[in-house]
Amino acid sequence: MRLGLSDLRARHLGARARRTHARGSGAPHDVRSGGFLRHPRSRAPCARHGGGCRHLRCANGRLGRPAGAALRPAGRREAHGDALARHRVHHRERRRHLGARRPDRRRRGASAALVKIGTVPVFLCALLVVGTALPQPYPAKPVRIIVAVGPGGGDDFAARTLAAKLTEIISQQFFVENKPGAGGMIGQTYVAKSPPDGYTLLLAGGSMAGAKYVNANMGYDLLRDFTPVSLLETSPFALIANPALPAKTVQELVTYGRANPGKLSYATLGAGQIPYWGVVLFNSMAGIQAVEVQYKGPADAMLDIIAGRVDYFVAPVVSALGGKDKARVLGVTSQARSALLPDVPAIAEAGLPGYDMPAWRSIMGPAGMSANVVQVLNRGIVRAVESPDMRERFAKAGSVAMSSTPQELRQRYEHWMAIFGKIAQEAKLQPQ
Repeated sequence: MRLGLSDLRARHLGARARRTHARGSGAPHDVRSGGFLRHPRSRAPCARHGGGCRHLRCANGRLGRPAGAALRPAGRREAHGDALARHRVHHRERRRHLGARRPDRRRRGASAALVKIGTVPVFLCALLVVGTALPQPYPAKPVRIIVAVGPGGGDDFAARTLAAKLTEIISQQFFVENKPGAGGMIGQTYVAKSPPDGYTLLLAGGSMAGAKYVNANMGYDLLRDFTPVSLLETSPFALIANPALPAKTVQELVTYGRANPGKLSYATLGAGQIPYWGVVLFNSMAGIQAVEVQYKGPADAMLDIIAGRVDYFVAPVVSALGGKDKARVLGVTSQARSALLPDVPAIAEAGLPGYDMPAWRSIMGPAGMSANVVQVLNRGIVRAVESPDMRERFAKAGSVAMSSTPQELRQRYEHWMAIFGKIAQEAKLQPQ
């Protein structure tokens, strides 16, 4: 609303408004000479009255007001002016304050967004680190089975057959790594010094029970440095003789050897192997004195048996089966006959009662393996041994698939360590 108040002076306003008016800084009411008093929220001029509106509206209708009449008493006018001035100044300061805050607010919002955005990858990285730190079910990566002889022999065959079956059963890769040398000592010592995490295993033969009696440089202690897991198989060896010898049975060989001390020769694959222990036990029980001839492998020994350059040899059953038409297979080293050689008697029943020297293979790991890892492996081996296809493959190789508990395997080694110790004492063997 616009009022023509030519005689209104600045004194009608409050003291603060008068000071503002004196500075000419735009007070809430413009009260210059000849000007109008305009309320900040006044309406536009009424079109019906041609511009100026000299009537004020209220709930009671139109109230005429003479020109120059005071709006309010002086005290109320001054208080009203101070209130308007304070209101205007307050809102102007508030707008200035809010305008200064908005950029900060935007910056703070952007910073908060950056913090939130930056927190996401940090949080994900933390989850990743925590996830990788949590223990994973065994086995979480491929498992090695160390074979302490070269590829192609009975140990290599047994280990590769087992590795393929465990890969199928446990759904993790098991593979074979050959580490030959020093009569098996290199591969065996390697496993003994490996971390006991279950990812490095050893195909351990029964000959390890007698290794300390023939090897002066042992790199391990069998019972202290290994963790038994399970027995894998047992298999007999066979006593093979030169066909030119007059002996055609075990008893005849015993009689001939006793009658000709120092004239017979026998083949071995080096001290400490089962063929070595088999022939040493035979000579000790039979009372035969003969000359040892070492060979690198069973094939070379078999060739010399057939050719007549060596007299007898304790060989794998498979080798005996392949050469039985050209050599004499006198007996098997186990107490029971072999399924591959059912017509060949056990040495114990053919003239040397009490003789027993079976071969066996097992799985062991480094000392300190956790019980959970051993249990996983033992269960896998038990399932593998019970599978018909694995039993058939072992049977064709002259072996009997057989598992055990870890404790039973430890007891087996302890038992045979005592037997090998007795054999070494009776045969007067000295570690070399």
